[in-house]
Amino acid sequence: MRIRIYIVLSLLCLGILLNGLVIGGMFSVILETTDARVLSQETVLRRFSQPVKNLIRLTDIFYRAPAPEKPLPAYALKVDAEDLQEIESALPREAKGFLTDDAKVWVPGTFTTEGRVYKVKIRVRGLGHNHWRYAKKSWRVKFAKDDLFRGMREITLIIPEDREWTGEMLNVYRAAKFGLPHPPSRFITMTLNGSAPMLYFEAEHWGKPMLEKLALPGDSEIFKPDSPPGKYQEAYHAHYDSAYWRSYTDSLTPLESSEVIDAFISLLQDDAHLEEGFRERVETLFDLDQLTAWYALSLLSGNHHAHIGNVRLYHDPSTGKIIPFPWDISLAYPGPLEPVKGNEFWKQVFEIAKYKERTIDILRSYLDDKENTEDDLRFIASVRAQIESAAYRDPYKLPTNAAVKRSLDQVEKRVQANIDFLHNQLK
Repeated sequence: MRIRIYIVLSLLCLGILLNGLVIGGMFSVILETTDARVLSQETVLRRFSQPVKNLIRLTDIFYRAPAPEKPLPAYALKVDAEDLQEIESALPREAKGFLTDDAKVWVPGTFTTEGRVYKVKIRVRGLGHNHWRYAKKSWRVKFAKDDLFRGMREITLIIPEDREWTGEMLNVYRAAKFGLPHPPSRFITMTLNGSAPMLYFEAEHWGKPMLEKLALPGDSEIFKPDSPPGKYQEAYHAHYDSAYWRSYTDSLTPLESSEVIDAFISLLQDDAHLEEGFRERVETLFDLDQLTAWYALSLLSGNHHAHIGNVRLYHDPSTGKIIPFPWDISLAYPGPLEPVKGNEFWKQVFEIAKYKERTIDILRSYLDDKENTEDDLRFIASVRAQIESAAYRDPYKLPTNAAVKRSLDQVEKRVQANIDFLHNQLK
């Protein structure tokens, strides 16, 4: 009799555990596919989110991937505990705050790789709270002027989920195909004060060393839109005023910089494309092949997250033209072949039939060559093989391993979905 009771109780416990895992898995899918703005509200979903994630983390040990053929570059960063605490203390207190300038505290550290030790300064980076609120943060690392790292003065280490895991590397790869410049990028692992290795997306920071590495004149400018100090929530409005644009290199005088940006801003205004001389101004400021390739690259990725805040503009002093640097394009499921909301420049420029048709021609040529699309799919699979094992073994990342696998799967599905969608649209 007792044996039967034990069996029944055991089966009951097993059933409860399995039901918990199933329900937890369902909640995990919902959590990972729900907008962060929704999760930040006082909802039942938010109250259950952390317990459910903790439950799903019990399955992390079951996720494995083969080691890559070539190990990822490995860094070791050491920073005094007091200095790390100084960084933490300066961070915004709001749960969903923005990183303000006064929170960008630099502290000293040592950076070791391949037997070399560098004295560095580090700080957190990234506008959104996902970069610095949690245990694993995104970092900016600055090297001494007389002791560069692989020819780089500064590098940016970004949590890979913020770059769609393998998605940003595909856009880097495609940018090269389109003849567009992009910061040198790769994946690495890094330990912090002897921690377990963490996976990061590395990109060289904007500046003269990066330009020279790309065979571009270093005595030129890279511009980005900024915002009023301490008011990042106003960033999407500040790009209409050249006073809120900044340069990474300061090679031009303030007046010269203002002239370049004012010329660009004049193309953003409502109904600018209806003004007399609009096309002449566009073609004076941009090379049409580069301009339309920039837009085509975004359309290949679902035309998502390419708002004006992510614009990086290189001013070529030899031609006086602007070269766009693709940056943080992201990767979405297919959307309409229209400029994304938030990029007023594209909205105006690609109202012009001539420019839209040139973009369509670029896309059609790219997609009609089957080797291009097969090459993209091979590349995304090779990047996944390179990072998947390190992603699962990273104990400090915020997503669960189940969420990581789902995200890696989704990237491959999105790449194929956009290829199929554009094929159909261009017919």
